Amino acid sequence: MKMGSSRVPFEWAMGLPLAGYINRTAPANGIHRELYLRATIISTDDDAVRLCLVSGEVLSVDHDLTHRLREEIHQQIGIPTGAIMVAATHTHASVGGLTHFPVAGKAETVLGAYASERVDQFIHTALQAVQQAYQTQTTVSLWYGKALTHNIAANRRDPNGTLDPNLPFVVAKDDHGEIRAAILNYACHPTILNADNDLYSGDLIGTACALLEAQWGVVVGLTGAAGNISTRFTRRDSSTVEVEHMAHELVTAIQTADLQPLEAKNFAYAQQQVILPIKPAQSRQDLQQALAHAQARLADMQNHPQRRIIEAEIEGLRVQMGMGERPTHITTEVQVFRLGSAHIISLPGELFVEYGLELMTKLVPNPVLIAGYANDYIGYVTTVEASDGYEADSAIVPAEAGNMLIQAIMETIKRMG
Repeated sequence: MKMGSSRVPFEWAMGLPLAGYINRTAPANGIHRELYLRATIISTDDDAVRLCLVSGEVLSVDHDLTHRLREEIHQQIGIPTGAIMVAATHTHASVGGLTHFPVAGKAETVLGAYASERVDQFIHTALQAVQQAYQTQTTVSLWYGKALTHNIAANRRDPNGTLDPNLPFVVAKDDHGEIRAAILNYACHPTILNADNDLYSGDLIGTACALLEAQWGVVVGLTGAAGNISTRFTRRDSSTVEVEHMAHELVTAIQTADLQPLEAKNFAYAQQQVILPIKPAQSRQDLQQALAHAQARLADMQNHPQRRIIEAEIEGLRVQMGMGERPTHITTEVQVFRLGSAHIISLPGELFVEYGLELMTKLVPNPVLIAGYANDYIGYVTTVEASDGYEADSAIVPAEAGNMLIQAIMETIKRMG
């Protein structure tokens, strides 16, 4: 097979608003680490199947951006639009404004007010990276590894709750056995840096990729099913020093993991549209009562980690109170890339980790990498058990949407044969 990868820096200006936190006030005022758009193209030797994976160090991308970029790549390089996956790493230390959220209103405070010029810049940067990846393709073999991490990811709703400590990744080796590129996937919010941060940064995932790139070439980072997973209970603080420390821990785990060869055949791709219901809006009275109750609990709470859970719940309620009219349904998509026995699967938002674990269980023994925040953004997709808290309060789709997305993915894989 052939593979080419590239990274191109985003040239976001200083003074732009950073996305991801409802209570952030300061715009970008410096750089921790440069933000990148990374792209990789994997092809069979005869170019019968070509897959293109794009990952940008931004909070989110939507269907419109994805559609535009797919069409441009298809026109310039000829890769079928269905063979192009566009993901965001979901760093909260980059620009917003790239996403039309299905329900307008307060969500823009978190996602950033839509800015067409930033969408144009994202697409321009992505096209540069894809062109470079296409021009640098070389013969490789693919290998799969799964690193076991410790004290990095944790369930942010419950310190003892469900999580996925594994970090699956694929590396491309050249004829000399040297690693030329990699794709990695971690189910953890890259949110070590908090709302006080005013520096551009790829945070946890972006920094881990940058550290690996000193030895491995381009490393495309994907954030998996991380809706309820973060470093809330594991980080020592929210400094750039802690970002570097935790990213170094990830890199050490990755570099010491065993590798197994992947088959150099059965490359394929497929996608499927999914129509999901939108939750009816709660009455303003119910939301105000819930907000007052949460604020009273916060006043009595002294333990800092638990305080952050309630603070986030209050943020979610405020987001709901500020939302406008909502449609009854939304159309989104899932997508699957097959690399031999391995699958890269897209999810259009912040699915809880339980859904990622379910996919991996259903596809055993095949390796699975999950690209959350990919091709579209529909917000949180919780489980039925998670009926309250920030994620449930912010979600616009009901919990059953998760099962509908999983079913669509399994149907897509079955259709691929």
